Amino acid sequence: MSFIPREGAAFGSEREVYMKGVFHAKLILVVLAGLVLGAAALLQAQTLTSTLFRASDPGVRGGPAGAGGPIDGQPPLTGRQTDFFLAGKEEFEQADDVPEGLGPRMNLDSCGGCHAQPATGGTSP
Repeated sequence: MSFIPREGAAFGSEREVYMKGVFHAKLILVVLAGLVLGAAALLQAQTLTSTLFRASDPGVRGGPAGAGGPIDGQPPLTGRQTDFFLAGKEEFEQADDVPEGLGPRMNLDSCGGCHAQPATGGTSP
């Protein structure tokens, strides 16, 4: 058995060359069709999502802030858990300086300086 190609058969017969070209053309066509269909599906999904779910500002909330205390849970906090919360709240409101652990990027003297709205521990600066 010899693996040396015969003269004139180095690239296969003309039919083989033609069939490889047809195969590659079909393959490219299928890949392009898949890309176009995938892009169309993504665009439709984005359009559908953006039209169904619009963010809206609810405006100013009425009533008390509902912040600054422990989260109401079921069951309510035990006495020990309440003591732990109050100790953490006191530490949160305490004024500190750099040697006591306040970092160099901090502009105020306590965590409660930024987290004061709507009550101490709140999220709005």
